[in-house]
Amino acid sequence: MTNLFRNLLIATISLFYYTATLHSQCASGTIEIKTVTGTPGTGSYSNPALNHVEYEFCFTLTKYLELSTNWVHGIFVAFEDIPDGFKIVAGTTGAQHTQASGNRNWVFFDSTQAANLGLPGPGYYVDDNDMNPTNNYGDNGLGTPMATFPNLAPFCLKAIGNCGLPRIIRPCITVTGDGTTGAWRNPDCNGDQFCTITTGPNNDGTIIVCGTINILSLQLNSFTGYGEETSNQIEWSGVADNQFEAYELEKSIGNGNEFKIIYKTGLADPNSSALHYKSYVDLYPAPVTYYRLKMISQNKNIQYSKTLRIENKFLSPKLTEFNFNPISNEIFVKLNNPSFLNLSFQIFDLTSNQLYYSNDYFGKGLQTKQITLEHLQPGVYFLSIFQQGEPTKTYKFIKT
Repeated sequence: MTNLFRNLLIATISLFYYTATLHSQCASGTIEIKTVTGTPGTGSYSNPALNHVEYEFCFTLTKYLELSTNWVHGIFVAFEDIPDGFKIVAGTTGAQHTQASGNRNWVFFDSTQAANLGLPGPGYYVDDNDMNPTNNYGDNGLGTPMATFPNLAPFCLKAIGNCGLPRIIRPCITVTGDGTTGAWRNPDCNGDQFCTITTGPNNDGTIIVCGTINILSLQLNSFTGYGEETSNQIEWSGVADNQFEAYELEKSIGNGNEFKIIYKTGLADPNSSALHYKSYVDLYPAPVTYYRLKMISQNKNIQYSKTLRIENKFLSPKLTEFNFNPISNEIFVKLNNPSFLNLSFQIFDLTSNQLYYSNDYFGKGLQTKQITLEHLQPGVYFLSIFQQGEPTKTYKFIKT
């Protein structure tokens, strides 16, 4: 592969890693690699970081726009984005005040603490001095308000690990908001992921660790998808040299972690360096489906795309009515289903305690769900409806 093609490839992969995953665009900010150390090595293509490896990366939050409550609540590395063999620790930032009223601070929670609390990964979360950010609510005034953040220091994280297989690492963080459903999750804002595309030893957002790697013989230009009435359309494009072998399209339903191959394709003319386009129609999508591309060269060098999440609104149930009758202590939910599906119904109190859970199978067409509330004490509650673990709708009600 020529140096020119290699440079184009690196630049394009950098752009691809930043844009491929669909996000709700609730936040804005910048992420930079600050330091890389190996014993020895600098993390460049010509001098990989070897043996014990550490790198620090920092995120500067400049704006947050959550559709419901206008707060930011978590800045973290998602568990699935932690490189194998590495752990995430606090960087040079440490705890800092939220700029909101009261004694609320951004506090670092490691992987063990995050897992025990049900948080999505190690990082910084808004805490009100009880070391449990899952009971904070944006509508109660917790968090960092929308707009600019002139007094917040960058949120720095450090990854520490020992070498395994040679690979490229691109640091990523996710920003999420607080809301009336509680904790770090809000159906109006699923979170924004930011990955490094500049800085670092290669000035392209990458760090090379554990040995020299071969650059994949492919320049991937795009990877997109969208939902149609009964299917999902997946499209991508790229430029390959004659050492490229095939694409494998993988799919995951439910959690975005367990993938299976659904389509494999090579190139019509493997000797052509022209831009090529590929597409695939998934005739059996779920309301939320995850996809990723596995790209394989002839020498079996492999690279994965970032995960593409498609929410097919055509397949989601239409919630037509919510009615709480305080006299009979009953909730009635009416919905119109496009197909047969499972829905989970959960009721939480103001401290995020789950007081009711039900998973029900519904047929196609008009359906009704009835919930009895005699066991609940007077107070404020939230009914959340989940489909495949994704929140579909949340209702607030008051029992007298």
